[in-house]
Amino acid sequence: MIRVAQDDIELNSPGEALFYGLCRLHEIPVERVMLSAVAEPGGSLFYWPGFCVARASLNMYAEVSDGQSEAAMRPLRDGWRASTPHRLAVLYQEELRVLMTRANHHEVRRQLQAWAR
Repeated sequence: MIRVAQDDIELNSPGEALFYGLCRLHEIPVERVMLSAVAEPGGSLFYWPGFCVARASLNMYAEVSDGQSEAAMRPLRDGWRASTPHRLAVLYQEELRVLMTRANHHEVRRQLQAWAR
């Protein structure tokens, strides 16, 4: 767990910290989705992406994945996509490496939009 005291959020992996930091560096509004905010009435949790990038006209969510549980996550992501108008970008190590090479916020935004579906 990585705690960002300035923003009072917790990130679950170095990949999430990198994505969050890149968004902050390029001044792209990003919010950490707190799972407590998306609990079902019965108390069980369901799939929800880790980050909301809906502001700044991106209207999307992002998830940073280590690829370990991809087979189990794919149907959950597909169900989420079918139930919301927002697009989802799933970012693996390669996508994070690409984002690190982008020079400015316009390029980062364009790249995120290209990956979102």
